[in-house]
Amino acid sequence: MRCNDPSTLLRLNTPATDIIRQFILSQRSAIEYIKALIQPFVVQLEVSSEKLLKPNAIARNIISRVLTSGRQCPPSIRYICFLLRTIIGRKFHDHWTGAVCTFIFFRTVLPALISPHVYGIELCDALKFELHVRIAKCLQVQLNDIINDTSSPMHDQLAIYIYTISSTHISSEDLQSEAKFKLSKRSKSMSLIHIQEHLDDMSSNDSIDEEIAETEQYSAKRVMLTLHRRKSSRITRLFNKLSS
Repeated sequence: MRCNDPSTLLRLNTPATDIIRQFILSQRSAIEYIKALIQPFVVQLEVSSEKLLKPNAIARNIISRVLTSGRQCPPSIRYICFLLRTIIGRKFHDHWTGAVCTFIFFRTVLPALISPHVYGIELCDALKFELHVRIAKCLQVQLNDIINDTSSPMHDQLAIYIYTISSTHISSEDLQSEAKFKLSKRSKSMSLIHIQEHLDDMSSNDSIDEEIAETEQYSAKRVMLTLHRRKSSRITRLFNKLSS
């Protein structure tokens, strides 16, 4: 539940990432934005001979397309980015940029590239699935290089993009035109399982300070109570409980 290493923010499958995924998939504007970013490359893979395709070049083009799409980023995605900036920034300060970057690329772009059908993109040639995975791996390596290489021009572009999509406050009222967010039964069940596993680990780990363990257990139980409620709480409330 509680993250003490900022390098792992949103990289692990947790209740927080479950909630984020469900929220994004429930928002039409988010789906359309991600689809617009990825679909041209999926079409390129479909119609081109695999021998002529260069995974590294395609991965770099995908990153470039994302970084130039800041103004098209919809309120639904900006909403998550703003929450990540404010909530994570309170604990990890400047490390919120890494969390926003992880959310955009590792929690939206890469899943859409590997499973485009989830975002309404038809994948006719199932045999090219392995190629999609290779490109996703290339993208991951290149993105890490861009993050670590401060002299790279794309490092500055990435910083500008992250600040652009996370700097404006988006209230929940601004999302009223979107589908109302509600956790699916499956996601709610998986979140509860993850939390219970976390509680079990905490109770069996003698090396963890007793005060920290009690705080962790209290925070986890608060989230469990929220998930058990019949009426869905706002994602902001869940995010705050997950980070408190």
